Amino acid sequence: MRDAVCLASGGLDSTVCLALLLKSGVRPLPMFVDYGQINARKEYSSLQQSCEKLGLGSPFTVDLRGYGAGIRSGLTDPTLDIVADAFTPCRNLLFIVMAAAVANQTGINKIVLGLLTEATML
Repeated sequence: MRDAVCLASGGLDSTVCLALLLKSGVRPLPMFVDYGQINARKEYSSLQQSCEKLGLGSPFTVDLRGYGAGIRSGLTDPTLDIVADAFTPCRNLLFIVMAAAVANQTGINKIVLGLLTEATML
């Protein structure tokens, strides 16, 4: 049984969250969201490796590529600047809503995510 849905991208913040959860005795369900980001394959591959090393198995994946196709940003559109145009409106809010839905369907009552404090985090 898993104790928390942990939104995870394979980056430093979410990988640390997974490790800290395990260290504290919480068994996380890593959840990867493919929202059409340019680096989705690299992110997922990194997350798979981290999950394997942490003994968590494969991450649960949500396919929201249509969001990235409709909401252009530097993270989803290679013609835009990845830094200057990185803001992707409501991205993390969408992730939290999806994590809540997965938590509800799996009987989990905790959601965990790690965020950098920067202008693009909303």
